[in-house]
Amino acid sequence: MSSEITLPMMRQSLYSAVVADALDSVGAYNQSPRISLPQFAGDGLLVGRCKTTLWADMYHPDPRPYELELRAVDSCQPDDVLICAAGGSLHSALWGELLTTAARNAGCVGAVVDGGVRDVARIRKME
Repeated sequence: MSSEITLPMMRQSLYSAVVADALDSVGAYNQSPRISLPQFAGDGLLVGRCKTTLWADMYHPDPRPYELELRAVDSCQPDDVLICAAGGSLHSALWGELLTTAARNAGCVGAVVDGGVRDVARIRKME
């Protein structure tokens, strides 16, 4: 029998306090998020491989709207969690129904968005 820890095992057994305590035990203190990110959908459990992306505000019309966003989402693999680091910007909504649909089709198990989110009611209905 393999002793390899799998994502389904993590989803079943881990929760945030266990992870925080494990990090503390190896000297990696203060690893909790410094900001509050509200949960818009799902059951509160998000386990997968992180795919981190950096987002920036644009102050001019984009000649190819959504090209980079869709490229980031389309590069996701099954069981990825897309991390959208936007520095908390609310200049515009960087995430919504379109990217949620594309992410789900790519196999993403969720997204953590540090910025504006729109279409929340429609995203909630996708479950």
